[in-house]
Amino acid sequence: MMTFDATSGVIMRDVRKSAFGKRSSPKNVRIAAVATLVALVFVMVLAIPASAQASASQANGALSIANLQITPQPVVAGDNITVEFQLFNSYSEQLQNVNIYLESQSPLINVSPTQTFLVSAMGTGLYGGSGYDIFSYKFHVPASLPAGEYVIDVIATYESQAGVQYPTLPAESVMPIDIYVYGVPSIQLSATTQGQITPGMPLQLDLSALNSGTDKASNVSITLLNTSGFSIEGAYSFELGSIEQGLQQEASMQLIPASNISSGMHTLSFMVNYTSQTGEKYSNIEEVPLYITVNRPSFIASIVNAMPQQLYPGQNQTLEIEIENTGNGAAKNVSVQFIGTDNISVGGAAEFNLGNVAAGQAMQESVFISAGRDANSTHYNLPVEIKYYNANMGMNYTQIEYLPINLAPSAIFNITSEHGILRPGSTDVPVTFTIKNIGNEVAQSAMLSLQAIYPISTVIPNAYVSSISPGQSENVTFYVSVDTKGDIGSYPVTVYEQWQQPNGAAQQQYSYSNNYYVTVSNGSSGSGLYTDAAVAVVIVLIIAYFAVRRGKGRKVRKEKEPSKRSDRQ
Repeated sequence: MMTFDATSGVIMRDVRKSAFGKRSSPKNVRIAAVATLVALVFVMVLAIPASAQASASQANGALSIANLQITPQPVVAGDNITVEFQLFNSYSEQLQNVNIYLESQSPLINVSPTQTFLVSAMGTGLYGGSGYDIFSYKFHVPASLPAGEYVIDVIATYESQAGVQYPTLPAESVMPIDIYVYGVPSIQLSATTQGQITPGMPLQLDLSALNSGTDKASNVSITLLNTSGFSIEGAYSFELGSIEQGLQQEASMQLIPASNISSGMHTLSFMVNYTSQTGEKYSNIEEVPLYITVNRPSFIASIVNAMPQQLYPGQNQTLEIEIENTGNGAAKNVSVQFIGTDNISVGGAAEFNLGNVAAGQAMQESVFISAGRDANSTHYNLPVEIKYYNANMGMNYTQIEYLPINLAPSAIFNITSEHGILRPGSTDVPVTFTIKNIGNEVAQSAMLSLQAIYPISTVIPNAYVSSISPGQSENVTFYVSVDTKGDIGSYPVTVYEQWQQPNGAAQQQYSYSNNYYVTVSNGSSGSGLYTDAAVAVVIVLIIAYFAVRRGKGRKVRKEKEPSKRSDRQ
């Protein structure tokens, strides 16, 4: 006889005895076994939907936080805090494979390491039962965290089960922890005066108390402690009340500068008192810098850099100009204008607005200049006009500074004349230019190149001159051709010059270009090889013409003579 143990799930073998203690026959045993197997299958079929319904209806519950403690209290920005709690399991069965971790959108998680807890099994009710198994986390609250409420979510994932005969189901519980963080107020003082000051005359000192902290400050008061260089006229202590985070309160007081006070930075000491929202009192001394200006500003202009370093006649240069306030006071609405002269011109931006320039402050601007080709002196002055107001806008000034511009000696090429006869269809025609050095330096190893446009094309575009002294002229010849379809007229050409100078570096090359023109004519007049050839051709044609006519005349006479004889006969 076979039986099924529901607790162990094992089919047990019997001793093959009947209910009366007698052995059963094999036939009876087989019948009983079949009946038992049929009954077992029927029970299992009925049990499947029942277990599924039971697991869905009975696996109800959640995890929740119990015995939460946050220390210290209150929580203030910049503190190190500890968060401790236990978990309460409201399920009817224990939970398995419990994974506990934290999530938050607040900076608390971003700056603090967190720990993940893994629990293989968690019974029902309060986990641990008697204060054991407390979950503990430590955080550092950023000092810059503004006051407010921040949320940290405790998230637990686990497997729940309605009973041992039912399958486990995955589940999750999200348990928020609210933490209110108090900020730390911080009062910063600044002081300004209105414009320039006059020694011995009252001036208004404007004070600004800014709360740059992370929470509201209450009961704010400021008191002036020392007045080195000044005497007090009127109140020197002020009650400002409450100042919200990021806002400021204003106050004004009257001071009289000492007769010997100088321009520059002075320091005033104030006692600042205030209270935070947690009731903590703050008291500190603020050293407030105060910059005052006495007398008038003044400027100088100087060249701090030049590119290229040397400027030659006909060439360009970029100057880095420094404008410095060397006076005793600030200047406002400062403008600078570079004024060109006959030999030094200013290109691009020539006027700049510098705004306000404090005493001792220097500002830089770039200016582009060009030296004229006819500039034969080695030294020029570039005027700089500087306009500005004093600190209280009561006076305006105009100041002229001169920048020294030095020109290095240089050769300068100029085309004085051109000789050549060009006609449509001409080939390999010489064109000669007279080149003169109008500069003040010798040009050595000069190479000259001709560039032309249609209908003129260069055949030999380069010419060379070993040396051209200042005032000396040289003839340079290029060979060109003219297209047969070219029109009669004047066409522009460019002569490029490249040379070396004794005052330059060993491999330094100088270059320039000159624009000129050449004329393509119809050939009605002129001289030269091609003109002579044309004349010779014309003469040959004329001689041939007359020779042909003379031959024809003789032939006619010979033909007529026999007829005359026949007439006579």
